[in-house]
Amino acid sequence: MIQFWNLFSTGNPAYSDKRFDTLKLLLDDYIKELENPRNHLTRFTLWQVYRSEHPNGYVYSQFCFHLGQHQSARYPTMVLSSTPGDKLLVDLAGDTLSYVDIQTGEIITCQVFVACLQHTDYGFAMAVQSQTIDDFVYALTRCLHALGGVPVQVVSDNLKTAITRANPYEPTVNQVLLDMANHYGFAVTPTRVRKPRDKAYVKSIVMYILFFKILLISF
Repeated sequence: MIQFWNLFSTGNPAYSDKRFDTLKLLLDDYIKELENPRNHLTRFTLWQVYRSEHPNGYVYSQFCFHLGQHQSARYPTMVLSSTPGDKLLVDLAGDTLSYVDIQTGEIITCQVFVACLQHTDYGFAMAVQSQTIDDFVYALTRCLHALGGVPVQVVSDNLKTAITRANPYEPTVNQVLLDMANHYGFAVTPTRVRKPRDKAYVKSIVMYILFFKILLISF
């Protein structure tokens, strides 16, 4: 009787597919590579690697679905709620960009200031000369003018530029940044130490910028 019933109820066909059996063995390694910030990988580049090795494998949408399902099962998360205009997440990209001085031919490196509105995921990026507080405040000022308004909070990573002393209870904000916050009327809130998900929105903008940097270099 059970065998007869199984003829009509074979379970979810996606998980009885041989393609899934192959992909399932690769998911842990793919997630490890994806979460390594030094790799600058995206799901699309991982899918390209997967299809080059398995030409008859899943299309991109199904690949992302199974990757996301596996990732959610490993790391359960809470959905972050947000309010329009509440938080502006700011950071400096770990990797630098560079340009060539057309007068001297010298290759000059520059830092990348990145900001993102948490509610809309609207991003802003600007190249600056250094990670000094002067350049940081200048880029943040340009960001506020570009957005056309001031958020309630500016959430910063624990950069030495912005947060002179990281502390889970009483962090010390750079006095120049604090003066700017008092002038514009926003609060400076550091992210929690070693909690990368607190800044996931702005990190996605960083990955987006570095991904196009890699594309430009490849061409």
